[in-house]
Amino acid sequence: MFRRVMSHHATNDAGVEVLGVDQHLIEYREGPHVLRLGREGAAAEDDGPAQIVYIDNFLRWQPPHSEEPISSADADRIAANIVAGFAALRLPTFIERRGL
Repeated sequence: MFRRVMSHHATNDAGVEVLGVDQHLIEYREGPHVLRLGREGAAAEDDGPAQIVYIDNFLRWQPPHSEEPISSADADRIAANIVAGFAALRLPTFIERRGL
């Protein structure tokens, strides 16, 4: 279960973190592994704020782990964690998958 650390940062007991870096970028962390993913604003069903996060076939960890593969199952886990993490921040998040 994710908990809020700051208004733009959530973490869970497994050490997974999600952060809103700026209006176009999020950061996802699993221990020493870091992903930077694009995002854009959207509207939730209640017309409140939401976001779309883009995960595509160019998904790569940041150096020094950039040579480690990210499988489709890994991408599914990452997507679920991103949605859960931002839910703890009360920001509905939709994942758009491209090419996976």
